[in-house]
Amino acid sequence: MKFSQVAILVSVSVLLAFTGYAQTQSNLPTTVTDVRYGTCPVMGGKVNPDISLIHEGKVYHFCCAGCLKPFLKDPAKYIAKLKNVEEIPLLVNNKEGKCPVMGGQAKVDLYKIQGDTITFFCCPSCSSKVTAKKVKTSGSPD
Repeated sequence: MKFSQVAILVSVSVLLAFTGYAQTQSNLPTTVTDVRYGTCPVMGGKVNPDISLIHEGKVYHFCCAGCLKPFLKDPAKYIAKLKNVEEIPLLVNNKEGKCPVMGGQAKVDLYKIQGDTITFFCCPSCSSKVTAKKVKTSGSPD
């Protein structure tokens, strides 16, 4: 009887580990570089800093959301078009993977860059709450 209970506990633990419920490490990048330039590599318009994506640990910015899909189809083609690039290493505020607003699991595609820092969030609602105020970082005073 005791053996079957132990076997069930081990099975449940393994199942939880593989489904992500027991995940203790963050899926967020530990290093991120902001690639800054003025002209969108896809359509040539002025870059909008709020329209961006992370590709291979670097943040690339675009003039409109329509430029994201072509970039993702052939990143090397568009990266080669970049001129007057400045690469700024960003401090990741929440490397532990927790959203600073609600405490949920932060996602790699929901982030805000403020100066030389990047903060990841769990949902669009949380990321929109920090537009006008500074994000509380781990270990920072209230």
